[in-house]
Amino acid sequence: MRFLPFIPALVLFCASAQAEEVSSSRARKYAKTMQALIRAESEEELTKFIARMGVLDHPRSVTLIPPAATLLPSKINYEKALEAIGSLENAEAVATLIKNYKKARSLGDKVLLLDSFGYRDDKPTGEEILASFGNKLLRIQLTGLRAAGRRKLKGAVDPLVALVEAQTKERDLLWLEGRRALLKITGQDFESGADWKKWWDAERESFDPNEAPEEDGRTVVVKKAADSVEFFGTEIFSRNLIFVIDVSGSMAMFDQGRSTIKDAQKARVRLDRARKQLLVAIESLPKAARFNIIAYSNKVTAWQKGLRPTSKSAVKSAGRFVKEFLARGATYTDDALKRAFEDREADTIVLLSDGAPTKPEFPSAFLIEQILKDIANLNAARKMRINTFGFEGVGGWPDKIPGQPSGPLPLPTPKDVEVFAGFMKQLAEDNHGSFQSIK
Repeated sequence: MRFLPFIPALVLFCASAQAEEVSSSRARKYAKTMQALIRAESEEELTKFIARMGVLDHPRSVTLIPPAATLLPSKINYEKALEAIGSLENAEAVATLIKNYKKARSLGDKVLLLDSFGYRDDKPTGEEILASFGNKLLRIQLTGLRAAGRRKLKGAVDPLVALVEAQTKERDLLWLEGRRALLKITGQDFESGADWKKWWDAERESFDPNEAPEEDGRTVVVKKAADSVEFFGTEIFSRNLIFVIDVSGSMAMFDQGRSTIKDAQKARVRLDRARKQLLVAIESLPKAARFNIIAYSNKVTAWQKGLRPTSKSAVKSAGRFVKEFLARGATYTDDALKRAFEDREADTIVLLSDGAPTKPEFPSAFLIEQILKDIANLNAARKMRINTFGFEGVGGWPDKIPGQPSGPLPLPTPKDVEVFAGFMKQLAEDNHGSFQSIK
């Protein structure tokens, strides 16, 4: 049994919380309480602490909300912080958070605060959302776009239309998220900035975001461009991405499709198909892009320590790395994803696999549950997009497998495939991405 250390001044339950004045000494005690809870990794008590600081609604108490939610990564506490800040009524407390947002050294705190402004309706936080569109940091820009869409800020339409027009040629995440924000605010969707300007010039004066048609689950419609970056038919919009590729033993399997078994063993081996798609994708990346590649089985191997610019030499080096892929070993998906999250500059993970995570000491069901929880916590403030690609079929083993002993090998069951596909779909859905089935 784990015993928590002594928690100083843990007065988290007080009926007269809103009436309480938070002195400097009291605030210091609250800060010590927070630090002790973080050291103890007490997620549940931190949830109560965040709620308490919000209820106090005081400039000194609300300052502790962001670090309490981000220093111990937790999706639950991140969402509790959004709720607490969104409910604040004290203008001085809100002004303090705006000041803290502007000078924050922690990018996680800055993202959380800007994200929380999307749950408010006051003018000062709305102005900060609009200002974020011009921030130098992409994560801040993207967070601001989502916050503007959530609040349905009419004042955001002009800068959003300008952004979409400016980024139309790039077709990057700013372009995509700008269009999504416009869809949420207006209920309309146009692909080009010129079409947006034409519509907005006609609607600007009379437009009321509260009367706009609901998006009702709609997503932006993207027509593929001739020079788009694609992976198994899905367009990749990120310019800061990591490809995470499963090279476990089962990637030596083939999927028959409409081919004969003989032809499929030659042309439809999973690892060969992944390799070809990956090579085309990295060769198609624009010059402004940066990327890395992680190959994993029971061992995780990265092409580079971090993201690298898309130079000719980098693409050539990456190509050599990809061509050396060999299918063998288990499927340590958890280790591969954690390695990808170590790169602080990446905003998108492209994950390809053909089976549920495996480790000798744990059943797949446990690993799946743990991965979904761990990544949700890591990604609460990070907001990485995880696009997943899965070979969704039982497959077959070739007659001969390089580097593996001959003889019959077990096939996954339809239930195994169902569990795997469900995991990949859930991972993408939970992390701002999409799932692509590969047959």
